Amino acid sequence: MEAIQTDNSLSWQKRDELGLLRAAFGCAKEVFSNPALSLVRLNALEDTGSSVFYVVLAGSIVACLWFVTPLLMYIPLQAVQLVLYGWKGLSHEMPGYFAKFGMLLLASPVFFALLPFCLAALYHAALRLFRTGPCGFSATLKIVNYVTGAWILSICVIPLVLMFFTVFCVVAFCGILGAILLHFGASQDLTQIHIVTMAAMAFIYVCNLIFSTVALFFHFHCCAAGFVSVHSTPKFRAHFISWLPVVMGVIMLIIFRFVF
Repeated sequence: MEAIQTDNSLSWQKRDELGLLRAAFGCAKEVFSNPALSLVRLNALEDTGSSVFYVVLAGSIVACLWFVTPLLMYIPLQAVQLVLYGWKGLSHEMPGYFAKFGMLLLASPVFFALLPFCLAALYHAALRLFRTGPCGFSATLKIVNYVTGAWILSICVIPLVLMFFTVFCVVAFCGILGAILLHFGASQDLTQIHIVTMAAMAFIYVCNLIFSTVALFFHFHCCAAGFVSVHSTPKFRAHFISWLPVVMGVIMLIIFRFVF
């Protein structure tokens, strides 16, 4: 019986033997592939602190990603500036960059702990308004924490890594091309190299916007599945409640537009 229980346990429950990163990504895969079953088992077998730790870990990974990948882009881009324009082309904003992103990196655990808490409070208030949510606020918080952590890891992190790696390659290629042209005495203006680089970056950020939009659909769908499976909320009400932050955001934008 113990062997069967071990085989059927979720990745996050086996984080001591799998390691935190492998268990976190495995849990994200399980939550998105079968949100109803995974969230029921996580809600029953894991405490609230474990869910908070999961979402904070996922948020910290994203914060590190946002700190490192622009730095990887910054280095070859400055190499391009050095090759094309000499020392005067170098930027002196690196200390400010480290200060800004260093503060964000330190604040990210607090942010990713408070954001799901506020979202769970909104969801649970709506659940109680519709006379559901019998398992209490802790169950709602677990659902939001695990879904948010899975959303960050499986929808945001992997595409961002691939996209920033692409930008890094494009910038490095442009730097090499500019060096070759200068080496052979090219006299024409080389600003088209920078245009290509900036266009590549703009394309990557548009792709990131598309991925983020798709991620919202996954997030709301999994939250609704959790409300149905854990709180026994009717499907229509669960999906309506899961989209409540978007509805409230649109209403606030309309009020801001016509009042202010």
